Amino acid sequence: MAHVHYPEPQDGHVRMIVSQFDANQREAFEERAGIVEAGNPGMDRLTAERLAVLDVLANHGLPCPVHLLRVDIAGATDWVLTTDVEVAATTLTELGSPRIVEVALDEAVRRDFNDLAVLSRPPW
Repeated sequence: MAHVHYPEPQDGHVRMIVSQFDANQREAFEERAGIVEAGNPGMDRLTAERLAVLDVLANHGLPCPVHLLRVDIAGATDWVLTTDVEVAATTLTELGSPRIVEVALDEAVRRDFNDLAVLSRPPW
């Protein structure tokens, strides 16, 4: 399959997100931006790309998934965000955690943190 070259998105933040997309996500982004721009007379490409990236994220998820782990360690329950569950579990086990459970991030933030969770460095 030939490599397709797309123009760089105009917005720097959109460009950073799109650079993490796989080929299918990038194609969806370009297609959506074109449809939005063409279907809305007067809309500039910058706005169309911003809307398109939101659409791709809503339909395909984050390009780098984040996982939430509930961890029993040092006599307390802690919460750990990771992009690599296997590496995190190995590290946490080595630190003495007897129990590591992956939980849905959105559900945990709603249920366990009343819709607002604050990140901080672990004490261990």
